[in-house]
Amino acid sequence: PGPTGTNPLWKQIGYPGPVGRFETAPKPPLSPLRYTQSTALDCDVVVVGSGAGGGTAAAVLAAAGLDVIVLERGNYYDDQDFGTGELDALTTLYAPGPATSAEGQITLVAGTCLGGGTVVNWSTSLPTPDTIRAEWAETGVPQFAEDEFGDALTAVQQRIGVTDRRSPLSARDGILERGARSLGWDVDTLPRNVSDACDAGIECGRCSYGCRLGAKQSATKTWLADAAEHGARLVVDADVRAITVKAGRAETVSAVTSTGAEVTVRAKAVVVAAGAIQTPALLRRSGLRNKNIGQHLRLHPAAAVFGAFDDEVRPWEGALQGRISRHHADLDGNGYGVIYETGPIHP
Repeated sequence: PGPTGTNPLWKQIGYPGPVGRFETAPKPPLSPLRYTQSTALDCDVVVVGSGAGGGTAAAVLAAAGLDVIVLERGNYYDDQDFGTGELDALTTLYAPGPATSAEGQITLVAGTCLGGGTVVNWSTSLPTPDTIRAEWAETGVPQFAEDEFGDALTAVQQRIGVTDRRSPLSARDGILERGARSLGWDVDTLPRNVSDACDAGIECGRCSYGCRLGAKQSATKTWLADAAEHGARLVVDADVRAITVKAGRAETVSAVTSTGAEVTVRAKAVVVAAGAIQTPALLRRSGLRNKNIGQHLRLHPAAAVFGAFDDEVRPWEGALQGRISRHHADLDGNGYGVIYETGPIHP
């Protein structure tokens, strides 16, 4: 893991701290484009956003033979770029802000880098529950409750390597498991999208700041790699500001780089996958006035409970989440409730 950090408190509690470059990490697999001068591009489909939605769309469309361009507001970071500390990661890999709800009770965290939230998100990989699929289907999209969506979930799980065979018990999860079983609650192994390279130890507990082992199967490791292999052009440092729509058809996407260069992309179709916050903002900036845009945001709130224990826990080590209890997952008979998991804690 590298040398112990220089902070005396870190040394006292055994926290490794920033460790610099990870020289044994695999070489970055992608070669995204970056424009320093105003540029005009043409393609079949332009995808705004490179995270879980945009990355998947780009891969599927490029594999179908379409000329695809992906525009990402952030920059490209990979294995060798990670591990330099929490502050560096929070200011480079995450969206600035962070945004909060009006009353300040909920903080919205999002990734802003090639691969989006999949680069910094924990490896927890839970399929959409049947009760939620049924609820979505009732809103007028019956595919959510049918094989079409089920087959899509299976395809995603296979491509990002979801497995329950790489979730060893950490000290944190051991506490959750013992407590739940003592209460007679169910506890299950939590599936994660990681490869055999995952150490489920020090590095795993830090991978919300980027996986230095290249084990987390993020969009950069999977969908974006597939897209690039089929000829898709990945463009970073391209903050999309507007989409030009004429006669009901999206024709042009306009972006600006951090240095002020303008990037204009003309396309036959546009996929907007900029996240639940930025997608409706972009559509509204572009003049779309459908009454539903930005009006139906639903959030998955998380609350933390902390405890002091006689035994050493070292909460920054181990799988980010390796166990789950669904004992109170359905409190209202409609699939809404609480699930119990642990998470890494850093000084």
